[in-house]
Amino acid sequence: DFSREILHTFDTTDQDLEYTVFRWGGSLSGGDDDTSDGDNVADLIEALAPNNGDGNNDGTPDYEQQNVTSLPVNGSGLGDGANYLTVAAPAGTELSNVFTIDPTDTTKVETPPPLGVTLPEGLTNLVLKGVESGTDQTISIFTSSTQDVTGYAKYDPNTKQWSLLPDNRVKIFDNRVEITLTDGGIGDDDRQANGRISDPGGIAIVKNLDTVAPT
Repeated sequence: DFSREILHTFDTTDQDLEYTVFRWGGSLSGGDDDTSDGDNVADLIEALAPNNGDGNNDGTPDYEQQNVTSLPVNGSGLGDGANYLTVAAPAGTELSNVFTIDPTDTTKVETPPPLGVTLPEGLTNLVLKGVESGTDQTISIFTSSTQDVTGYAKYDPNTKQWSLLPDNRVKIFDNRVEITLTDGGIGDDDRQANGRISDPGGIAIVKNLDTVAPT
């Protein structure tokens, strides 16, 4: 009975990762890039998320949902001992190109976070598709802890500038942070009302942030 146990095996021959996860009375097998929900995160990586692969605790495995994705923080991989975060978007939408970034990695983040700003779980890149053009969308970020978290910081790789979402677009709970982004407006990096929202950002502990709010 594997309903409450996760086991995984690894084969790193030729640097290819293959593993099997036994969970919920069944099993998944595959490689580290096999995803069935189109989010850019392998099903088996999502299956190792908290709550037996149900990071947002909604009763459905994250790898089965196009609007929910779980993955290690700070650009970490399996075996690094990193915490997980879970991104949950509104039902009927679809997450794609989801990955996490270590904000101290200058090959990906050319401008370091401003002094007084800490991103405890790094940055998360995502594209939210299937939204009604020009609408607000609320995304939940489930995390291991929101202790001392005060806001949500964004990094624009084009301008290489940091900003904070306005306070009225961030709600902080014990187990998650909810952010509200607008297609073509505040928080959407592609700045087009085109039915998709692009967001590289992360929950932040802010003591001093000398930036402007995103527009």
